[in-house]
Amino acid sequence: MGFTGLPNDDNYFLDNDTYFLTGSYDGTCMLWNARTGACLLTYSVETLPNAPTRRTSMKVTSIVYLRDRLSTPPRDIFVAGYKTGKTRDWDVWSGSCLGEFRGHQDSVNTMSSVQDQAMLLATGSNDCTVKLWNISIVDTDGSLVTPSAMVPDQPSDTKFSGLMAMIPSLSMSFPSGDDSRSGAKSESDTTVSTSSVVARLQVAQQTLNRTLVGHMAAVLSVTSVSSTMLLSGSADRTARLWSLESGVCLRIFLGHTDSVTTVAVVDEVTVMTGSKDSTIKV
Repeated sequence: MGFTGLPNDDNYFLDNDTYFLTGSYDGTCMLWNARTGACLLTYSVETLPNAPTRRTSMKVTSIVYLRDRLSTPPRDIFVAGYKTGKTRDWDVWSGSCLGEFRGHQDSVNTMSSVQDQAMLLATGSNDCTVKLWNISIVDTDGSLVTPSAMVPDQPSDTKFSGLMAMIPSLSMSFPSGDDSRSGAKSESDTTVSTSSVVARLQVAQQTLNRTLVGHMAAVLSVTSVSSTMLLSGSADRTARLWSLESGVCLRIFLGHTDSVTTVAVVDEVTVMTGSKDSTIKV
């Protein structure tokens, strides 16, 4: 199936670890119940208007879950990255695609939310760059629904707006006695149509905040160190620590003899890197 993996569980688990998201090379993302193993919802590129015809254009290469805790009630969305360099923003519970965006020139290999900035997203790509994005949700009349988390005093390089594509064929099934979301009854199996879940048309706006340049090969992993720092790993055999406020590389971690495929944060002063050279370094 080609399911994608992520370095940080917070990137794809939601609702107290009851549910999790996966992405696949078959062009789909899926929402699962971690307790029962049931697939609750499938998000498919093939159902979208102007869907790509080439199977390679549909491959999901990364996925990240975001929750805007400032909205009432909190809104659950996720962003899927694709081999083409595009990203798509999806509403978790309705199954609707809120927007399609292109910012990278090659596959989006990895994504991470930024600590304490719920709607600030970092993406890493085969094009050797890391990009920071501010995400917001607006009504089709332009009024703001989800406030965008901003890095202070930083200019936006590019702004993309996406039209929401409704997916009328999608439905969400809840097994008996479980997953009573969106008005689903627990007494019997219930299917909730997306058309009954989405009350108003909304779209995503994804604003490019900054591009981090320095890696000499594909960026394979990114993770948030704090609200002001980001760590990335690359096929150039290095990891880099970045300042989100200035975009400057604060430190380069050397020592691996092959691609750095994963990075993780241990505490405020300690990070870990994993590599294709079969070693983990702290």
